[in-house]
Amino acid sequence: MADDDAEELRQDLAALNFVERSVLQKGERIVWKGRPRPGGAAKLGSMECLFGVFFLGFSLFWTAMALTGGNFALFGLPFIAIGAWMVATPLRYARQARRTYYAITNQRVIIVTSGDAFATTAVLPHEIDDYERWDREDGSGDMRLRQTGKRGRNGSSLTSSFQDGLWGVADIRGAAHAVDVLRKGE
Repeated sequence: MADDDAEELRQDLAALNFVERSVLQKGERIVWKGRPRPGGAAKLGSMECLFGVFFLGFSLFWTAMALTGGNFALFGLPFIAIGAWMVATPLRYARQARRTYYAITNQRVIIVTSGDAFATTAVLPHEIDDYERWDREDGSGDMRLRQTGKRGRNGSSLTSSFQDGLWGVADIRGAAHAVDVLRKGE
């Protein structure tokens, strides 16, 4: 367990160093930082996993029945693979969470995903018309950043598109405050 903690700390420092060295612009400073909790991220995939259990079960049943009837059993293999992929969704989300880092600066929201290389997504203040926030009793939560899309002639919104959000963070209140300050331009 200590090796896992040391590796996680090493990854955190590498991501923070990357942000400070390669992402931050002149005069930009981090006002809030965090990362998703792997357990919280895994919960996000629970509905797909539940559906996947039924999908996988039916695929296995169908393929087993097809084995007794002839050459159609191979047709079931892609469906078994899809069902297994869906069942593994919480594990994929937890793995992704271990490699994701959030920073809110005085100029933008930065989402960094590590792997062989760092992938960076930036959401600028004018792109955040509104956001949705879900709080849990322990102070953690999720925030989906919203960007309103095309507008009608009378200014009414026709569509909304959603940017990435901050998922499963331990301090959702602090993150929301930092986004509010960013949106106000303070």
